[in-house]
Amino acid sequence: MENRALRSNRMRLARQRPRPDQIRTSRAARGTGTPASWLQRIDWAQLGTVVAIIAGIGTLLFTGVSTFYGALVAQDQLEQSKLEAQDRLKQSKVDSKQASEDAKQAAEDAEREARSQAILVSFWEDGIDSDPIRIHAVNRSPDPVQGAILTLQLTNKSDTKTNKLALVIGSIKPCSEIVIRPSAIRWQQTDPGPLQRVSPGDYLEPFSINFRDRQGVRWLRDQRRLSKIFKTSDPDDETYTIDGLYAEITGNLPVTPVQKCGSDY
Repeated sequence: MENRALRSNRMRLARQRPRPDQIRTSRAARGTGTPASWLQRIDWAQLGTVVAIIAGIGTLLFTGVSTFYGALVAQDQLEQSKLEAQDRLKQSKVDSKQASEDAKQAAEDAEREARSQAILVSFWEDGIDSDPIRIHAVNRSPDPVQGAILTLQLTNKSDTKTNKLALVIGSIKPCSEIVIRPSAIRWQQTDPGPLQRVSPGDYLEPFSINFRDRQGVRWLRDQRRLSKIFKTSDPDDETYTIDGLYAEITGNLPVTPVQKCGSDY
């Protein structure tokens, strides 16, 4: 009985064991998986999220680098613009200063040219008690001056009363000097009135001379300065410049050439 039961159990176990061909087939099936099996196991949603995150990080990095580089370029351009603006401002100041200096120089040159003849006309006096006073008027320019008028102060020897005389000379030749003595002067105390001589012993002192240059401009030279008066509307009208009692010269004035004249003076 026992042997029969033992054989029955062995037969059941033998039926439950797989056959050798089934074992090889099962092992082969497990050892050689198909592509569909691992692709099906991938979570494509999660993979897409990861790829999107990585792409976003890359985009942010690229954007950050581009922004940083752009900021550096913009800063460099700004600094360059500031430097160029400063250079332009400096150059503008230099140009403005140069233009101002050029304009000033041009004005000085024009004024110097305008005064070129007038500065060569002068006057002075000499004489002592034993020798009557002499008044000198000189034109050292190579052109004549017109409408010359000497302003004199006449002091009476008895009462020290003074009168201002406007002695009309007229023209002074180029490179010449005239010498005026009191005895050649006649003056008018009232207008109208007779002309009278300068009394012996009365004192004459020159204060200024005014005249027209070759351009028709009238100048006034006193003991301190040379200044422009105006341009007369009529070269023959001397009433513009007579300041004082009218006086004139009788006879011919001695005229002598000067040694230094024009550019040589």
